[in-house]
Amino acid sequence: MSGQWRTRCEAVLYLTSLTAEDAAPPDLLAHVRGHWRIEHAHWLRDVIWKEDKSLIRTGNAPQVWSAFANLVITLFRIHGVTSYTEETRRCAQDPRRALQILNRTGLSPG
Repeated sequence: MSGQWRTRCEAVLYLTSLTAEDAAPPDLLAHVRGHWRIEHAHWLRDVIWKEDKSLIRTGNAPQVWSAFANLVITLFRIHGVTSYTEETRRCAQDPRRALQILNRTGLSPG
């Protein structure tokens, strides 16, 4: 079954102090999706780029490094990248690919 998508249904409960008038279902859904988008970015930064193990800790360097990671995540999303690990590896092996991403030109697979 390798390479095939599986679907599932899942019910999740969230608690809020907002009243029904203050929190319509579309608003709550947008909030939850926004939260998980941020969590996904943190996961990428830690798992793919090992941000938590970084020795960059002084001055403005951590903030600059974080801004670069956010830029890469955003550019990968714009280009529809689904495997951040593979794309990171491709860019490391071929710097011209990274320039293609910055130029927002079309990417060739692999």
